[in-house]
Amino acid sequence: MQKLAAKQWYQNRPKEIIRNTSRVGINLQNKNEPTQKAIDSGYFEVVQGVKEKPNGENFTWLTPYVTPKGQAYIIDRLKKEQEQEAV
Repeated sequence: MQKLAAKQWYQNRPKEIIRNTSRVGINLQNKNEPTQKAIDSGYFEVVQGVKEKPNGENFTWLTPYVTPKGQAYIIDRLKKEQEQEAV
């Protein structure tokens, strides 16, 4: 996502993209987790994985992936935000 955004217009660090997507309501605050609304809109796909710890307990994790529709939406949304800040 960062490489695509940098090619388009947004040349800064990945953490800043996460911070800005959190600010505009795409990701949850201070997390790299999409909101339920963003998932339902088709902007993200969340894949769940399970791994067994050495002590025998199962550990579940979620990995969010940005869909092509989500990439276009996020870049447009952040571009609008940046334009509004410039005014």
